[in-house]
Amino acid sequence: MSKQVIIAVAVVATLAVGVAAYAISHTRPVAMVHEAMTEGDSIHTDKESTTTTADQSSTDVPKTPGTYSAYSADRLADAKTGKVVIFFAASWCPDCRALDANITAHLAMIPTGFTILKADYDQELKLKQKYGVTYQHTLVRVDQDGQLIKKWSGSFTLTELLGQAG
Repeated sequence: MSKQVIIAVAVVATLAVGVAAYAISHTRPVAMVHEAMTEGDSIHTDKESTTTTADQSSTDVPKTPGTYSAYSADRLADAKTGKVVIFFAASWCPDCRALDANITAHLAMIPTGFTILKADYDQELKLKQKYGVTYQHTLVRVDQDGQLIKKWSGSFTLTELLGQAG
């Protein structure tokens, strides 16, 4: 083999190992997802938004399911009974795509009453201005009136997002 072929193979192998290590470190093992769900839990989806819920047959208090959907000002009212976080994401942003993929892969882990609204960083200019968002991959927790409670960036997994949201 030529020296160039050996170098190319080494580079590809190194990249593959790096990508695999990143993927493993930023995803939650399936076994842990199953441990978090109890027998009788189920996942429900609809066409407008992706919603997860656990059957609440053992409690008398009805709860709204946790959700991950596109931003809509109407959804801010969800903060009356739970928490609402706006995720400013850009399609061209690798960190945004990674967080989006992690949330989507772990929909069953979104707590009851927790709403994550994905806002298009490139389209929601007035919304960015309202919350002082200057770069993509920014998350904003808001109250039912849309008032800022907390703003941060750097959550790369649903677990980190939930921890930061408080």
